[in-house]
Amino acid sequence: MNTRAIAAGILIRIRDEGAYSNVILPQATQDLSGPDRGFVYSLVTGALRRMRLIDAIIEAGSGRSIDQLLRADGVGRPFEHLGRGLFAAWSPTVGVEPWVTDGTIAGTRLLADLVVGATPGGSAPGLFTRFGART
Repeated sequence: MNTRAIAAGILIRIRDEGAYSNVILPQATQDLSGPDRGFVYSLVTGALRRMRLIDAIIEAGSGRSIDQLLRADGVGRPFEHLGRGLFAAWSPTVGVEPWVTDGTIAGTRLLADLVVGATPGGSAPGLFTRFGART
């Protein structure tokens, strides 16, 4: 399991579900090795401490408020379809590609490497949208 994807999933749950980091971090990292657990803790706590700075940088670069970005499907939050969340995440082996999750560590995986060999960039998906009964 990609530790960065785990950290992203934790941050999304904290933001979207109001989960508490002191509760969700131990639960989400219980099956990880000590170094991987420490890395996820560092990513999550560092992002939470710097959230206002990160938001200000994103707003300045995009020309849109964080609220506007979060209201768009697939941008800044998972896109829910048939009980699963689709989201973009970075991995050192594939870059930024689409991932899928059922909300658990075991159920979070790379959906597809759309642009093979394009690391560090990857395909950089971002605007997931519903099309008929499919996503």
